[in-house]
Amino acid sequence: MESNISIQSQCSANLVGVSSFVFIILNGISGFASIIGNSLVVLVIFKTKVLRTTSNFFISSLALADLIVGLIINPLYIVIISHNVWLEQHPLMKMENFLWIHSLTATTFSLCLVSVERYVAISRPFRYPKNMNKKRCFFVVLTMWFFSLCMGSLSLGVQEKDLALLWVVCSSLVVFPPLTVIAVCYYKIFKIARRHEKRIEKDTIQETAFRVKNQKATWTIVIIVGLFVILFTPSLVFSYITLAQRDKCQEMKVYRQWIWAIFVNFSGSAINPWIYAIRNKDFKRVLTRIYGFRINHEPLTLIRINWKVIFHLRSGSYAVNISKSTLSE
Repeated sequence: MESNISIQSQCSANLVGVSSFVFIILNGISGFASIIGNSLVVLVIFKTKVLRTTSNFFISSLALADLIVGLIINPLYIVIISHNVWLEQHPLMKMENFLWIHSLTATTFSLCLVSVERYVAISRPFRYPKNMNKKRCFFVVLTMWFFSLCMGSLSLGVQEKDLALLWVVCSSLVVFPPLTVIAVCYYKIFKIARRHEKRIEKDTIQETAFRVKNQKATWTIVIIVGLFVILFTPSLVFSYITLAQRDKCQEMKVYRQWIWAIFVNFSGSAINPWIYAIRNKDFKRVLTRIYGFRINHEPLTLIRINWKVIFHLRSGSYAVNISKSTLSE
């Protein structure tokens, strides 16, 4: 009798005992960090006029996708594991399939939009105000979120036994195309950056300040994209391993390991907001001022970009007027 129970537990995808407890605790910590961090990102951007830039608008879209993970997906996994319904024909699993495809789509396409915005800002500064105006960007983000809801809806008719196939197909549709666009954007961005390095002596102080700020913002997104790829890869690898299994018991063992890879994937939602805070001085200063954690008594100075571009005919370079504004107490 005990032997049969042992065999059943080994051939089950559910986590039991210590592994189940650890998974629940880690999901709780990740969800809490994601909620706090991403809520602060969204609030700081929308409460501070100076930070309501096009780039930060796309970042707030990414933060919103990460917030969904912390608010809904992490708690959902806690319930699924605690009730042992992982891979069962259960409404919670239908909800899980819908949400992870929806959030995955919103995340990858938000990263894609931020990358395209960075490319336009650096390669076409003359056209930036026209191409990246707020109305157009709002429409693009709204369309992207509608598309992510549609992609999530496709999972509702899929059986749990086809979860690995669903993951592979969705990765092909909503991960690889955006990552390809992102790779092309940053390849071109770094080519432009290399050209700028060669003429650095000819640059004015304004040009240099603007370029440094732009490059730091670009590197922040590169770090976030790199983190996403690193954290997403284990889940994708496990989906292919699962598809290759022919023995049912062995397949369940792989699923039991795969759920840890899924947790690693979603843990990026708890890390991203702290990357913004560490990398963006303006964001960090506004955050400390709004919530009362004042570092010093100096007025908060933020760089405001005036997109009035001055073109120099001889050198073929451009300058951007940069002014400073002080945030009121």
